[in-house]
Amino acid sequence: MIHMLRKDVAIMPETSEIKFNILPNDADIDRFGDTDRDRLQDEETNPSEEENFDRPDDEEVDSAEEQFNSEDMAFLAEIDSFRQKATQLQNLILSRQNQVRELDAIVRVKEEEKSRLNQLISEKKEEADSIAGDVEDQVDRVLSKLSGDMGALNQKLSDSLKQTEESRADQDAFLRDQMSQMQSSVTGQLQQMTSGMDQQMSRMTRNMGDQVSQMQSSVTGQFQQMTSGMDRQMSQLTQNMGDQLSQMQSSVTGQFQQMTSGMDQQVNQLTQNMGDQVSQLAQNMDQQLNQLTQDMGSQVTQMTRDMDGQMLGMRSKLDDTVKMMSEELTEAIASMNGGLDGVKSDIANKVHKENVQSYRNIQALLKELDHREEELKEADSRATSLRKRFALVSTFAAVDFVALLVILLKLFGIF
Repeated sequence: MIHMLRKDVAIMPETSEIKFNILPNDADIDRFGDTDRDRLQDEETNPSEEENFDRPDDEEVDSAEEQFNSEDMAFLAEIDSFRQKATQLQNLILSRQNQVRELDAIVRVKEEEKSRLNQLISEKKEEADSIAGDVEDQVDRVLSKLSGDMGALNQKLSDSLKQTEESRADQDAFLRDQMSQMQSSVTGQLQQMTSGMDQQMSRMTRNMGDQVSQMQSSVTGQFQQMTSGMDRQMSQLTQNMGDQLSQMQSSVTGQFQQMTSGMDQQVNQLTQNMGDQVSQLAQNMDQQLNQLTQDMGSQVTQMTRDMDGQMLGMRSKLDDTVKMMSEELTEAIASMNGGLDGVKSDIANKVHKENVQSYRNIQALLKELDHREEELKEADSRATSLRKRFALVSTFAAVDFVALLVILLKLFGIF
């Protein structure tokens, strides 16, 4: 018995979908079965002349019918099994198509995640730029404040120096007045001595000795008081300057350390958050790719077992798709890591630049303070030299006064 089968194969290359329709029509099967039964009934009811002439016995007819029925049933069973296999194959192809659609959806989701991650990186970069700008503004404010404090300190120093010079000038004028008064008093006393020389010589000598001793004691006390007052003023001024400089240096150092620690914490937190997000995303993508690779490997193996020739094209396309996705994901991760490294290097460069600039400004400030301290030391040395000169002048004045007394006494014949 010969049956006609119709086999339709439709391959759709755009979505890698393969459809098979290896099913015979039920009408054809029923038509062929009815034809065979009608032919058998006609042969049984209307035998030909040869069969009437030489008719076989009933046993041969029964065996032929049994043989025919067994062959027909076996062929029908093969047709049913082939139909079931074709149905299973078509269901398997539909499931593969659904998996390909799911894979396309996953790719789209990954692209969306990639775009969101790029947006997040750009936002973090903008935040880092704003932080760097804030740091620059804070450093500028600190430097302006330091410059203002230095200006005020310089003004105070200049005022104190002016006051010291004025007090020194006043003291010099006072000493000159005292010397002139002493000279006038000595002149008056000499005139009195010349008028009453004979009677008051001895008394004048005693009075002159007492006055000289008092003058020496008073001059010495005044000079010591002036020297101690100037020493106290200079020590107090030096101490105040040292305290102000130490306070300014400690405040600047504390503010700079706070700014540096805050920036380091922000940069570390930003780097850690972005690294965790990138590692988590890469881990999720690796897990999904591994799961997809395992599922696709098992499914491709089973399909290759059933239909080796038809599934080669689909397997190659799936391998190319997975390879392309892996390359795209690798490039995306590499680009994200490059962006993170660029942001980290930019922030590190900006922080280093600001640190160097702050260090240079502080170094210049310290140099200027050292210069001011040297000026104060020079002023102190000048004051010391003036004190020495004044002591020397006072000594010479006392010696001159004693010599003048001796000369006068010799003129009057006392010595």
